[in-house]
Amino acid sequence: MLPWENRLSSTERKAEDQLWEMESIPSTFELGESSNSPTPLPHTGEAMELTVPTLVARVHMHEERLDDLLDDIRAHGDAATRLRQGLGSRVQTLEDSTRDIQGATNYLELRADMDWQFTLTVRDMVEALEERTLAAEFVARASFVMAGLAMMIGLYSHFFF
Repeated sequence: MLPWENRLSSTERKAEDQLWEMESIPSTFELGESSNSPTPLPHTGEAMELTVPTLVARVHMHEERLDDLLDDIRAHGDAATRLRQGLGSRVQTLEDSTRDIQGATNYLELRADMDWQFTLTVRDMVEALEERTLAAEFVARASFVMAGLAMMIGLYSHFFF
């Protein structure tokens, strides 16, 4: 024991130890709050007389942080709005491009059908021309053969008649 502790009685020493222990326990109250509240609120247990001033003190203490949060919310809201508008215009551009591509595809399909029909018509014409050419060649050859036969008949008829 220290010399100054001898002067305190055991009861006083106990009271001083308890006070020392209570001071070392961290407080759950903010500045301006107290555990001695005469009228507690039924659902929270907080003192009604201290609730509003405590809330005002807390808001005042955290006002700068709340302003920063509000600025962040506004900035994100503005960014989201700009992003939504930008995406909306991009979607509109893509839809327009899709319509243009669909129109071009429809035109190309129609043009391909027309070209296919033209190709079939030309093929039929070529086949008909080939048939006529073959027929003309056949007639020409047949005429040549007939002329040759007629000439041979004419020559032989000179000799034999």
